[in-house]
Amino acid sequence: MSSIRIKSDGPHVVIIDEASGHYWKMPWNQADEFAAQIKLAARHAEAVAKVEQITFDQAVVLRAGFPAGFTDDPRVHDAARKEAGWNARLRRLFHKTPDVRRGVVGTPQLVGLSSVGKPEQE
Repeated sequence: MSSIRIKSDGPHVVIIDEASGHYWKMPWNQADEFAAQIKLAARHAEAVAKVEQITFDQAVVLRAGFPAGFTDDPRVHDAARKEAGWNARLRRLFHKTPDVRRGVVGTPQLVGLSSVGKPEQE
């Protein structure tokens, strides 16, 4: 990665590949969009590289009873549901939770909130 240098030249951004000798010169607004696209591609590549950790984290959240998701990929959601239902370590950790194997996962209910914040009545 050290063979690439990026510098500004007035209102332009210059990207220099020292290994091949190529360079790209672009206006600042085009460089800004280019950087945003690189960041988006990097986040997607990170999600692919860390799919096992994302699946396990999603399984923990499902096992705890929260319907939040960490990815939009339906294959990861399916794998997380299987992991949440069959991982013995998670079943021991969250033993009194909804049965995710049958898809019975919903929003947790908070009990006793009607009296929170109200003065006690005698």
